[in-house]
Amino acid sequence: MAVVVRVDVYDARIAAAFQPGGMVYGQMRTMSRQNQSLAKAKAPARTGAMRDSIDSDVRPSGLFRAAYRVGVGVDYAPFVLGGTTGPITPKRGALLWMRPAPHSHLPVNPRPGTHGRWPFKSVRGQAANDFLIDSVRTTFVLRGLL
Repeated sequence: MAVVVRVDVYDARIAAAFQPGGMVYGQMRTMSRQNQSLAKAKAPARTGAMRDSIDSDVRPSGLFRAAYRVGVGVDYAPFVLGGTTGPITPKRGALLWMRPAPHSHLPVNPRPGTHGRWPFKSVRGQAANDFLIDSVRTTFVLRGLL
């Protein structure tokens, strides 16, 4: 006696799972939103502009493929994520003029003519804070994928 097992693969149904409204696409959307929330929670915030600029989206990226993206929409994000090397010195002029809070840890400079800014000859670099990678890792761990 023999048992015959037949498997039929319907490419169109599988492909539909990766399109908007499909099961895989929906799971990717859920993961991207969770990743976005975690990134916002982990992002450093002096003014909140970087945290508020974090967004995510999901796109089909071919047959049987979907991808999601979580990104930061401020121009200084690479310096926060990757860090800087120091010391940082002025390119023009003799001094760097640092803005006061909320843009830095400094109070407003009370001296006239400074516009509230503080002069420095150089400042140390900033350590990397790759909160985006941390949020991706956390998302995958929470879902049992790592």
